[in-house]
Amino acid sequence: MFDFSPETIQRAIIATPVFLLAITVHEFAHARTALWYGDSTAHDLGRTSLNPMVHLDFLGTLMFFCRAFGLAGQNLFR
Repeated sequence: MFDFSPETIQRAIIATPVFLLAITVHEFAHARTALWYGDSTAHDLGRTSLNPMVHLDFLGTLMFFCRAFGLAGQNLFR
């Protein structure tokens, strides 16, 4: 079911920081754009931050590493 070959482990090691950076910048951009357009919900939830821990969803991150499909924390809107 899971492939723990050296190539797979090397890919996971390389993909992890790339994944964290991409998700962080992507979700920060969503939050910042919403704030610019007058919706302060994401700002109120602390999502206008470049801290990756604010944007990660536990289940979505786990899914990314298990099935190469994941979710970040959702930015709600009013």
